[in-house]
Amino acid sequence: MRHVPALTAIGSPAISASPSVVSKTALRADLERYEKERTECVNCVSAKTPEGQRNIHNLDAQISTLRTELTAVARPDASASASEARSSTAPAAAGRIDVYA
Repeated sequence: MRHVPALTAIGSPAISASPSVVSKTALRADLERYEKERTECVNCVSAKTPEGQRNIHNLDAQISTLRTELTAVARPDASASASEARSSTAPAAAGRIDVYA
């Protein structure tokens, strides 16, 4: 997976965003760029040539890889929020005996 550094301005501390948010944003930007480039290649005059077909195939591979990475980045967030939801629905005193009952 790619590492995206924190943004900094001259004389200011680094802006810290969660790595998954930065990664998702960077991956989505790359995905949009490759999809746009693929659309241009498909609509190009050279799309039917062997070189054009190779370019389209390479772009398809890049798009597929980015979609897989984007899914992998999104998945840990979903599993973490699901485990948080399970823990928040469990009673806080599970396994304890209420002596005042």
